[in-house]
Amino acid sequence: MRQQGIRRAIRHVITYYAARGVMYLLGTVPLHLTRRVSRWLGALAFGVARRERTIAIAQLCTYTVIGSRRHIAQKLVRGVFDHLALSIVELCLLMRDPNSQLRVSIPPESKNALEEALAKQRGVIFVTGHIGNWELMAIALARAGYPIHTVARKSYDDRFTQLLSRQRSRFGVHPVYRESEGSTAKLLRVLKQGGILGMLIDQDTRVSSVFVPFFGADAHTPSGAAAFAVRTDTPVVVGTIKRTRHGFHRLNILPVSLPNDVTLATAVLTRELERRIRTQMSQWVWFHQRWKTKRLAGTEAKEAFY
Repeated sequence: MRQQGIRRAIRHVITYYAARGVMYLLGTVPLHLTRRVSRWLGALAFGVARRERTIAIAQLCTYTVIGSRRHIAQKLVRGVFDHLALSIVELCLLMRDPNSQLRVSIPPESKNALEEALAKQRGVIFVTGHIGNWELMAIALARAGYPIHTVARKSYDDRFTQLLSRQRSRFGVHPVYRESEGSTAKLLRVLKQGGILGMLIDQDTRVSSVFVPFFGADAHTPSGAAAFAVRTDTPVVVGTIKRTRHGFHRLNILPVSLPNDVTLATAVLTRELERRIRTQMSQWVWFHQRWKTKRLAGTEAKEAFY
């Protein structure tokens, strides 16, 4: 056991410093080569990440109109890896030069939706998912002067957690780690102070969750955002970012009225995210096992405040 622990620690150190090296190298890529480099990285990931590729293709064939046309699913999954690689390159370039220009547009209707919610002076719950370059969306909002806090999960390695915290804080994005002591009180304080609380609800993770429809099937979905909204009467918006063309992104933020029930409210939020995903299929993380948890007959997921 002790030897296994030592090997694991050595592996984590190697992984961390290798990741730091790759981030540094990607941060030096000339702008005119970012597309070419990201396509190469996407192709490499598509070839190497066999498990993730298999999961993505299977889920597309099972839960979308693609059905048995695996060649279409495979082509779309290749696009998923290309998009994710390009998003990583964009972020590495930004970390290398924090003052570089962001080519992210926030349309007037999106600004109005967010500012009207903030004007109620009860804070705002900003519901989103792993759609488009979601990290870039938070940075763009922070640069625009909005008080952004995000609910985050700690990495398996504290070094990665600290690295991500430093980078996010550099851009004015303040993470609140749900594993930290007093995290619920911190989140409530953000809302009380009129801040924006970003919460991602599109993955099957080990948090309080309920089953709601997603692409036509029950999906175990985090209910924390809905619980906060219902029980604190906090305004809610759904916001996502979409890559429109090479290097350019557009935010889409809309207010959402929720029923006074956590499960039904989670279903409303999930339906809106699904609608966004359907318009940018290659910009969502299809390799995440979204339908991993199955509903047990005769049981319902517990509602929890957080």
